[in-house]
Order: sequence, then structure tokens, then C-alpha cells
Amino acid sequence: MAAPSVDDKLHDVVKGDDNLISYCHELAADIEKRSLEFVNLVEKLGFALTDEDVALRERGTLVLSYVLQNIPEDFLQENELHFITSFFVDRLKDHHNVIPAVLKGILAIVSMKNLPEEAPSRILSTMFREISCQSQLQSDRRVIYRIIHTSIVNKLEEMKKMGPDLVAGVIQSIDGERDPRNLLFLFSILPTFIGNFELGHLTEEMFDVISCYFPVDFSPPANDPNSVTREDLAHLLAQSLVSTTAFAEFCLPLLMEKLDSNIRVAKLDALLVLREACKKFLLKDLEPHIRELWKCILKEIIPGTEKEIQDAAIATLKELIYKLSVEITNKEQSKLLPDLLTQVIGASQSLLTEVDSSLFVAVIKLLTASAEASPFACHYIVSRVQKP
Repeated sequence: MAAPSVDDKLHDVVKGDDNLISYCHELAADIEKRSLEFVNLVEKLGFALTDEDVALRERGTLVLSYVLQNIPEDFLQENELHFITSFFVDRLKDHHNVIPAVLKGILAIVSMKNLPEEAPSRILSTMFREISCQSQLQSDRRVIYRIIHTSIVNKLEEMKKMGPDLVAGVIQSIDGERDPRNLLFLFSILPTFIGNFELGHLTEEMFDVISCYFPVDFSPPANDPNSVTREDLAHLLAQSLVSTTAFAEFCLPLLMEKLDSNIRVAKLDALLVLREACKKFLLKDLEPHIRELWKCILKEIIPGTEKEIQDAAIATLKELIYKLSVEITNKEQSKLLPDLLTQVIGASQSLLTEVDSSLFVAVIKLLTASAEASPFACHYIVSRVQKP
């Protein structure tokens, strides 16, 4: 008995055969051997792709997407990918039940090595216009984020030509995300995106979309040791909040507000972000806030009723002093470090003789960390605190 033809097999697979994924592997292998062209596969699936039955269109599209996932990224040529891109871009306008299958195919397309330069911008423009990201399931939203990230990584210069439209599309896509797995992924890729694109008039809107998660309020399921942790989210969120100096004017006031709160995690997260801000923001960004930042930090060190917060505050002060030591660009800024160190000494001096006081240890920690921050700070503190 003769083996079923490709057409017969496709009809069986699309209409409910459980072997869809394994057969897609076979089809991908045939395409690699050039015994089947992808364009011909699309034609053979025409019965499903044009059917009024949404479920059939979804299955037909899924076949194409799984086949694309199993083709080597450098196999299809530019002219083939031009056709494939046009087909899938048009599919983004299909019924919402078909969209998950379309997105799977698009993720495979934007990963291809020979993708035409303009293809990712066509894809993203249509996706932003036709798809409401937050209306999709968690797994499909994740695919959308991966499509955006892959497009940017692979076609950065072409993506930059989209300008504000790309920034607005990203904001629109991520706004309202609540799944911790998706947030972990977003916080890991946003610094790359923000660091490579001019946010322009959308700077504050982008910051607001990110900062609404600060401080991180999340408790992982107790019965899932492999779940996302609050600490994972907090550390990656910190990187996103300081990913451009343009965020400084919004970020620093927010940090001082959270440092002034009575919420423990808010203080810890604010100190974490502030340490990162000292590394990423410019001194001119920090300069207007140094006095207030010092006050916020000091009250967490002395009296320092909570050791973890106290240690975080000391580490943050050390980072701030280091910043003032290495990034001075004018005469006015050269006064900032001596002024801050003078305040550090002033806050410590009267307590140094009270060896039995509970505050003595806090003062020693304060002075030691400050002196360790830079050679200048060390000399300044030692020469003024030690008796002649």
C-alpha cells in the first residue's frame, strides 16, 4: 500500500491527528532537503488557512509555525523570508484564537539570519496595532516580549528607525503585566532596550510603567522552590530603574520617598536602587539631592535598629562617597565630597567616646565604610577623627 501523500497527511494532521508536532519535524526535514518548498507548503495548507472554521485556520497556522521552529536559522533565504514575513504579518489580523499560533511563527521568523532588514519593523508595527498584548494569555505575552527583544538584538539599527513608535509600542505592550515570570523576563531585557533607544517625550511614561512595580510586592508560592523570588525581581527591577540617566529626575525623588516610609522592603529596595543609581547616573544628576540622600541614609545607620537595613544603608553611603571621589567635573562639584565627609564626621564625633553605648558600633561602621570608599575619604576622615 502506498504511503499517504503530503496533501493527505496534512489534511489528517490539521483535522485532529495527534501527531502534528512530529509530522512538522518531518516537513521541516523535507524543506531542508529541498524536496519541499515552504511556499508550496503554504499552498498545500490553503484548504485550512482560508477555511471559515477558526479552529482549522489555527491548526493550519500552527503547522507552519512548528515547521519554521524546526528549520535552521540560517537556512531560509531573504526572498523566501520576505514571502513568509508578509504571510504572517497578514495573519496578525486573524481571529484572536489564531493569534497564539501566529506569534509562535513570528518568533521563529525574527530569529532567522537572512531576514530582510525591514521585516522586523513591519512585524512589530502590525503587532502593536493589531494585538492587545495584555489581553493574551501569560505564555503568549511572553512570546510577544521575546519577539520584541529578538528583533532589537538582531536588527538594532533598523529598529532605531521606528523611533517613538517602537517606544510607544513597547510601553503599550508591557503596561499592566502582572505575571512574575513575565516581569522577570521584562526586567532582564528592558535595560538593553532603554539603553539603545531615545525615549524622548516618552521618558516619564516609560519610567512610570516600570516604577509602578517598585518596591516589589510579591510572595512566591511556599510549595514551589523553583518559582521566581521577590529578591530576583527586586534586583532586576533596580537595573531597569537606572538604565538611563534620563530616569534620574524621576527615580531619585521616588527613592527618597520610599526611604522615608515605614515599610521594610521599601527601604531595602530603595537602598538597592540607590546603590545602582550611584553607579549609573551622572554626578550632576545626584548633586541636587545629595543633602537629602545623606539624611535618609544616616537615619538608617544611626540608630540602626534593623541590621539588614543598616548594612544596606552603609553600603549605599560607601557607593555615594566613591561616586563623589571619582566623578568630579568642575570646581563646585569638588566641594561635594569634603562637605559630605564633614557631615559624616559630625554625626559620629560625639558618639566615639561612648564606648558602652549601643550606637558606638554603628558609628564605627559608618566611619570605617566611609574611609574605605576612596583614598581621599580615608585620609580626610583619619586626619580629622584621630587625636593629634
